[in-house]
Amino acid sequence: MSAILEALASIATAAATEAAARNARRIVWGGAAVLCLLVGFVFAASAGYEALVVAVGSLAAKLILAGVFLIVGLIILVVLQIRKSQRRQQAKESGPTTALAVAFAMGLLSGFGRRK
Repeated sequence: MSAILEALASIATAAATEAAARNARRIVWGGAAVLCLLVGFVFAASAGYEALVVAVGSLAAKLILAGVFLIVGLIILVVLQIRKSQRRQQAKESGPTTALAVAFAMGLLSGFGRRK
C-alpha cells in the first residue's frame, strides 16, 4: 500500500510544480498586459484633456476629468465590494461540505498509514 501512496505523492508533486510554473507565466504576462493598458490609458487621458482644453478651457477640462475619474473609481469600488460579499456568501454555503471532504480524506489517509 505504501507504493501506491508514494506514487500518488509523486503525481501530486508533479502537478503542483506544473501549476506553479503555469501561474508564474500567467503573472508575468498579466503584468505586461497591465503595464501596456496603463500606458495606453495615460495617453488616452492626456489626449482627452487636450481636446477638452480646446473645447471648454483648462479649468473646466481639469474638473471634468477629475469627476470622470472619481466616478469610475467609485464604481470599481462598489463592484469589488459586491463581489467580495458574493464570495463570502459562497464560502459560507460550501464550508460544511469542504470540511466534511477534508475530514474524510484525513481519516482515509491515516487509515492507510496504520495498515501493514
